[in-house]
Formats: sequence, C-alpha cells, structure tokens
Amino acid sequence: MSMSMFPMFAALTGALAMLLAADVVWFLFRVIDVAVEYLAKLALRTESKLDDQLIPMIRKALKITIGVICGVWVIQLLGYSVSSLLAGLGIGGLAVALALQDALANFFGSVSLYIDRPFVVGDLIRMDGDVEGFVVQIGFRSTRLRTWPGTMVAIPNKVLANAVIDNWTRMPKRRVMHSVGLTYETTADQMEAAVAGIRSIIENDDGVDKEFIVVRFTEFADSSLNILVYYYTVAPDMPGHNETRERINLAIMRLVDEMGLSIAFPTRTVYFEGDIAKDMATPGGGEAKS
Repeated sequence: MSMSMFPMFAALTGALAMLLAADVVWFLFRVIDVAVEYLAKLALRTESKLDDQLIPMIRKALKITIGVICGVWVIQLLGYSVSSLLAGLGIGGLAVALALQDALANFFGSVSLYIDRPFVVGDLIRMDGDVEGFVVQIGFRSTRLRTWPGTMVAIPNKVLANAVIDNWTRMPKRRVMHSVGLTYETTADQMEAAVAGIRSIIENDDGVDKEFIVVRFTEFADSSLNILVYYYTVAPDMPGHNETRERINLAIMRLVDEMGLSIAFPTRTVYFEGDIAKDMATPGGGEAKS
C-alpha cells in the first residue's frame, strides 16, 4: 500500500467510526424515547404532578449523557488522546458539583419523594419541627405547604427527604378519646347504667368504626367520676370526624339528662372545725357577746 493511501484510509476509518457512533446514538435515543413514553403513560395514572415534570428531565439527561460518551468514543476512535480531556472534564465537573451542591441535593430529594411517595398534592401533612399544612405544590427544589393560618411555607426537598412526615390524609380512620365526668352524687347502679348507655350510643352510630370501642368507668378524679370514651370515626377527614363526634356528644348529654345525672365541673368542699364551726352552726352565731 502506497503512502498516499494512508490519509485516505484514515479518513475512511474516521468516517466509518462516526457513522457507527451515529447509528449507536440513534438506536439508544430511540430506546430512551420508547422507555420514557411508557413511563409517561404510567405517570398519567398517578395524582402527583412531580413525575410528569421529572420524566422529560430524565429523557434529556440520558440523551446528553449518551451523547457525551459517544463523542468521547469517536474522538478515541479517530486516534486522539482523551486522557487530558477526561481529566479536564473531571476537574470541571467537580467544581460545578461543589457550586451546585444544594441544587443537586434538592433535586435528588425530589427524586426520593417521587420514588417513596409519602404524600401528594392536597394531602395534609406534618413534619418534625411542628410544620403542618396542605401540600400545594411539589417542585424540583422545594415543596410548598398552605398552613392553617393561611401562610405559604416552602420547604427544601432535601429537608423533606430526611424528615419524619406524618400524613394525616392517609389515615383509614380517626381517633376520639376523652372522658365524661359525672358528679359524686352518682350511685354505682347509675354509673353502670350510664356506661352501658354511652356504649350503646357509640355502637349504634353509623359513623363509628365498630372494630375498637372502649367505654369504661376508670377514675375517681378530684371533682368527678370519669368514664373513658375511646373509639374511631369512619370518616378520617376533619368535617366528617367532627360531625360524628358532635352527634355522639349530644346523645351522651341527652342520656345524662334523662337519667337525672349531672356532668361534673371542678368543685371544692371546705370543712370548718373548732369554735368557728360551732359559731356558724349555732343560730345567731358569730354575734358579739356582752
């Protein structure tokens, strides 16, 4: 082979390498498009908008990564050294990663929230630090909550990804636990009848979950005889929960009134002894003696 053929052979080899790289890139891009379209169909079935925003970003990131790798491969096939190029890219990537440390942490925090799905838009959540509110928006950098006072709180996703989150919306049922205090004039038979009556009210209410109900006379308190009332409402949302709770409380009040009993309130009995007690007990006591 003559020396004049080497440049032509090198050019042909380079062209074939570029064509091969282009074919590989095209094939991989098509695979990514098919996979992303399948993920997009799955995302339409979810309530969260985060996955709808995340999927296009994943597509772009994968295509850029494949393009860079194939570009380096073509340079290597053309006979150029890529060692210095890779070293420069490594140093530059480290500098960019340090500069974007918080942004990357929040991005991967949003990815973690997407995978775990501890909440979706509209859920009422509470996280450690006493931050509580309805989820309004889930973004790549932060998640926004509408608190009970009406303020908007933006929480970085890296904080949410590492926080303990209590999702109130996903409760299957909601607990009610309180005491009904009757006065000390209540007899044992009356107390037994009151406990049975309160239990019957709760068991016959359609808004109460029948799996766990506790109604017991539990305590001799300072000013009352306390009946523990413990049950769960079927409706976990606050309006439905409060409606059931109010209905049962009114029924308990009517039962106590029908039985001639009284709800206790804090009272204190004072006993006097000695001369003061005798003067108060004697008619005309306390008057000055001649």
